[in-house]
Amino acid sequence: MPLDTETRYIMMEKLALTLITSKKKLRQYFESYTIIVYTDYPLKQVLNKPDLSGRLSKWAIELGTYDIRFLPRKAKKGQVLADFLVEIQYFTPDTLPELLKSEAKWVWTMHTNGASNSQGAGIGIVLEAPSGLKIEEVIRLKQFATNNKAEYEALIYGLELARDMGIRRLKVRGDSKLMIEQVVGNFDTKAPHLTSLLQKVTELQLQFHQLELIQVLREQNQKVDALAKLASAGECSRHFVIYTSQSPKASEVFSTSSEPECWMDPIIRYLSKFELPAHAKDTKLLCLQAQCYSIIHETLYRKSFNGPYLRCLRPSEAKKLLEEIHEGACGNHTGGRSLAHKALTAGYYWSYMMTEARDYARKCDKCQRFAPTIHQPAQALHSIIAPWPFAKWGMDVVGELPRAAGGKQYALIAIDYFTKWVIVEAYVTVSKTDTMSFVWKHIICQFGIPWEIVIDNGTPFQNAKKNLEDKKGAWVKELPKVLWAYRTTKRSSTGKSPYAMVYGTEAVIPTEVGLPSLRTEIASDLTTNNIQLM
Repeated sequence: MPLDTETRYIMMEKLALTLITSKKKLRQYFESYTIIVYTDYPLKQVLNKPDLSGRLSKWAIELGTYDIRFLPRKAKKGQVLADFLVEIQYFTPDTLPELLKSEAKWVWTMHTNGASNSQGAGIGIVLEAPSGLKIEEVIRLKQFATNNKAEYEALIYGLELARDMGIRRLKVRGDSKLMIEQVVGNFDTKAPHLTSLLQKVTELQLQFHQLELIQVLREQNQKVDALAKLASAGECSRHFVIYTSQSPKASEVFSTSSEPECWMDPIIRYLSKFELPAHAKDTKLLCLQAQCYSIIHETLYRKSFNGPYLRCLRPSEAKKLLEEIHEGACGNHTGGRSLAHKALTAGYYWSYMMTEARDYARKCDKCQRFAPTIHQPAQALHSIIAPWPFAKWGMDVVGELPRAAGGKQYALIAIDYFTKWVIVEAYVTVSKTDTMSFVWKHIICQFGIPWEIVIDNGTPFQNAKKNLEDKKGAWVKELPKVLWAYRTTKRSSTGKSPYAMVYGTEAVIPTEVGLPSLRTEIASDLTTNNIQLM
């Protein structure tokens, strides 16, 4: 019997509690088999939400360790029959659109062509009505075929399509002289693999009142030739149909994405449609991998251990992201490990991201030209222990530097030993008053009174002086960019960037404006964001 408090649960909590109770009583079945749950409620979407709290969050974690699939309830037999009649209505000649009914008695024109290469074989068909309505089909053949066999396959499929549409008068145009002469009877067919295809064409000819085959030049058959080459090159995973007409209101397009298959597609198909690979080994591996992913607003995300959900990127999107982080507006041509860490902390993920980031950094032309060849320090390093953030600062004056705008020749630099946070200010001359103002404004007012300030350790600032001297007279203008790149780059001594050490989160990069991650989408509501920060 349910408790009195359980009877007051909302519907989603009652459904989740039912699964939890079933899991406790049938644990051996949950651990050994795939559990399929039929429900009309969006229970899967609720349990996969990243912002769950309370008992639902606890139950979602318990159920996430098992292979549970949620499917909609099966329709009644009467509804299935009604859906079947609706589906076959389009393909029945008696129920064709009125436009096709009125034109089926006239002579239609069909262009066919087949193409074959090392990547595969494909066929293209263009069926044109007397009114200008065009039906284009592109089909990729699963088995390898020669050019002649592909031409026959295109003709057979085109004749079957015209027959199913109720067309009885047809004019076929093709650029294969061998196929047309063999069908007409002028040439003999000696190849065994073409004899059966010719017999099929002969049987289809008897189902038309008028059928005329005309050979045309290749230049007159360019459009259907391009469709056949598109299919043979493997740029379409399945056939698609494009209906075009001279009237904009009658145009209707159905197409498939030409983006190549990537690592995300099997996971998306499994989570959204429960499609499994053909091999049992791949199926088991996919089921284990899919537990780390979730689909939110039709976008694939990876569950993170210590942060928000990570948006999964395709190879083209990952390449643009690496380019922006590495050499974009706020890039500093960092190494492969830091490059992958920046992408990960920004809220993105893709397969082999560490390897691709390392390869991208190695192939960068500017990094190869200007990277230092010696990475070992000139002197032995000494460990310095800072008790807490902003307690111990290192400060020094860098100069004389090339004269910049306003006559500035000196830079006053301060570094926090704990967070590695850097503060730089340019001056014409560094006096006692300037130093006191710098410490008061940039250290005490922002981070509190420090415990210790070291001013006689100038070795860490030699590299900064060299970098500023290389900028010549523009070193003052380059200071903000250099500071931003340094503060958002992961430090090997702390394992995090100085920005994350100070503010507790990574900085938002420009890429997240055009390609938003989960944290930028959640933070788009300023009111909610301010409440969460309080």
